Amino acid sequence: MKRFKAAVIGGSGYGAGEMLRRLLMHPDVEVTKVASIDYVGEPVWAAHPNLTGLTDLVFEDLAPKEAAKDADVALLALPHKVTAAKVPELVELGVKVVDMSGDFRLKDVGAYEHYYQTKHPCPELMEKFVYGLPELNRSMIRESKYIASPGCFATTIELGLL
Repeated sequence: MKRFKAAVIGGSGYGAGEMLRRLLMHPDVEVTKVASIDYVGEPVWAAHPNLTGLTDLVFEDLAPKEAAKDADVALLALPHKVTAAKVPELVELGVKVVDMSGDFRLKDVGAYEHYYQTKHPCPELMEKFVYGLPELNRSMIRESKYIASPGCFATTIELGLL
């Protein structure tokens, strides 16, 4: 069976740490790069002590396109309002994208700009992203190259409503 190659971009935060913990244990995934502007050159466990001994990966200061160039999937753990500016280069690369920020969860550009108080840098890509709640969009997630991961608070509310 093929092991999927995954690049984690924005790897030093809490969300990335949890994602890395799960990915490093997954038998079908190989984490190839962990990009971050923090902890550059340090082992991943410097920011995520719970990962000590699980990987020899180090944080690298790489542009998203460089981090994901040999990957099957780019997992973005960048802050809201930062991710959207990075996604076009990943779309150009042709890699699958899973975004943990809120930058592609909404389909309405006006709603995004209202709630995030900024212009969306690539509104033409908003429609391409599938809202990544499996209980709601399982088949669409399976078929899509672009997934907008739901937020934790929204997920608890949505699952209760569903």
